[in-house]
Amino acid sequence: MDLIGHIKVIEDAGLSKGRLLNEEEILYAMFPNIAHCHEWAYQSLWNAHTDSNNNLIRILQGHMICDYVIHYGPDYEENTSRIGWAYKEMPRALEMLDLFVEESKIRGFLEMDPRLTSDKDRFIRDFGHTAVECALDFSLAEDFSGTDRLNNIRSAFQKLGREERGNKFIEKVFKNTSGYTKEPLEKLLTTVDSYSNWSEKVKSPEEFAAFTLIEKYGLVDSTESLNFCVSFLKDLSDKLNKTKIDSMLYEITERVYNPNLAFQGR
Repeated sequence: MDLIGHIKVIEDAGLSKGRLLNEEEILYAMFPNIAHCHEWAYQSLWNAHTDSNNNLIRILQGHMICDYVIHYGPDYEENTSRIGWAYKEMPRALEMLDLFVEESKIRGFLEMDPRLTSDKDRFIRDFGHTAVECALDFSLAEDFSGTDRLNNIRSAFQKLGREERGNKFIEKVFKNTSGYTKEPLEKLLTTVDSYSNWSEKVKSPEEFAAFTLIEKYGLVDSTESLNFCVSFLKDLSDKLNKTKIDSMLYEITERVYNPNLAFQGR
């Protein structure tokens, strides 16, 4: 699940009080991606709805619930298994993996073939679930058009990339939540810069998901590679089971609205 999926669930669960997420809320909704802190989020945000009245912390918790359910399923398990929607749907992406790599090489977007490295198996698994999660944003894109929404997203990330605001924002959130990441600050600021740069280029919110593919798999960052990834993800989104998407989104939204339902076994 990329930017649109997280924003949709958080808004549908009522955490934005019936309006579009504002700029600060957008950054909290995407904070685990910005700060590479999913490990901390999975460990520490289960009871955020009871420990804090701060709605921004609830939004941050909402991101964690989205990721947990989409990867591991709607029910809490002490020993997690990859049985969530993303892993059930990943064969649809793997059917298109060779096409993605070959076209990327032919068009000069990709120098090294990741299928030929020692990390081949890890790449294949990672690509499978990442690609369907990015394609999910394209399946939801019709409801997320509009100038106001795009302007809010652009403005949030553009501001984050200026005058060390990204550094200060990350420090503030971690201080307020006792959060942490094992990644160096340099990597976090690189991610901040990426979101800021992408926000200058996107014509619609779902294109952030295309940039996710570009950066994660080392494609050349260009207008041509963006158009290629947009087309690839649109084609993949057409192959996703819409009924399963609706069911999965309902399960996630219900649990973001009422986290006690999500984690009764914890």
